[in-house]
Amino acid sequence: MVRQKQRYVGEVDVIIAHRQHGVLVLEVKGGQVALERKGNNSEWISRARNGRIHGVNDPCEQAERNRRALGDWLAEDSRTRGLRFAIFPAVALPDSRVDKDIRPDCPQDIFIDIRHLGNLEKRFVGNIQLLELSCRRKKRSDGGVNRR
Repeated sequence: MVRQKQRYVGEVDVIIAHRQHGVLVLEVKGGQVALERKGNNSEWISRARNGRIHGVNDPCEQAERNRRALGDWLAEDSRTRGLRFAIFPAVALPDSRVDKDIRPDCPQDIFIDIRHLGNLEKRFVGNIQLLELSCRRKKRSDGGVNRR
């Protein structure tokens, strides 16, 4: 669980730290996950192996929220305060395939899907490198670093 100002903001599924490239905050969704469009609205759903369909929270929003919360926690903790961490969001959909950007804040590059299961290390490092490059191109002030 990640705390923010004495309240829990979420549970990080997986954190992967690489000494040279940074940290991935990974949100994992099982089943065949899809984004269904309904007029101007959309809903994330997951189809379980038994065929049951249920709604799931937006994994891109969860990964980004948890990335920010982890960055805040690292910035406030006395053991890590003053250190800089490159922290990036990622989404794992091991039973699904993502073939295009979902929306500007949810690009295909942040996904680890069924095609990447044979070489996860390559995908993890590749995700971080793509996100680093994207941050440099956008010249974001936080650059994915531990600040809001």
